[in-house]
Amino acid sequence: MELIGYARVSTREQKLDLQLDALKQHGCTKIFMEKESGGKSDRPELNAALGYLRNGDTLVVSKLDRLARSTFDLHRIAKQLEERGIHLVILKQNIDTSTPAGKLMFTMLGAVAEFEKDLINERTAEGRAKAKAKGTHMGRKGQDEKQVKKALALFYARQDNGLSVNEIAGMTGVPRSTIYAKVKEQ
Repeated sequence: MELIGYARVSTREQKLDLQLDALKQHGCTKIFMEKESGGKSDRPELNAALGYLRNGDTLVVSKLDRLARSTFDLHRIAKQLEERGIHLVILKQNIDTSTPAGKLMFTMLGAVAEFEKDLINERTAEGRAKAKAKGTHMGRKGQDEKQVKKALALFYARQDNGLSVNEIAGMTGVPRSTIYAKVKEQ
């Protein structure tokens, strides 16, 4: 029986140190580390960890949200582990699925985590709707039309001025993609 750790952060800038310390302190002999969003179900290191685990092993994560962000995904992983005779330990929430109480807590916390995520999504949608109703622009700021016209003029005069699209983009602040899109529109 082996304790296998899985640590995940959402962005490359975030550090795994605290999770790694907790997993090592718990006695994990091997740790799979990932810098991927939890919203993705297809995470290479999680898949590698799940593939590495054998009957009688235990998957250890520091917190529930490091493993999954949706109840569906959480239950899919838990069911897969259970069918293979693998236990799950979540350190922060003190859950161990080798016990009946641990299984119950695991299910309840997964439901609460998804409920919280749904509430955040609902509030975000309401905020977007209010902003839109007030006429507030949503999304990225559009390009300055003067600069776009200047970029297009330089683009069409490339044979005379010898400028590349990269140079035009650098001079005007208009991205290459915008220049090409505007050229395509005309």
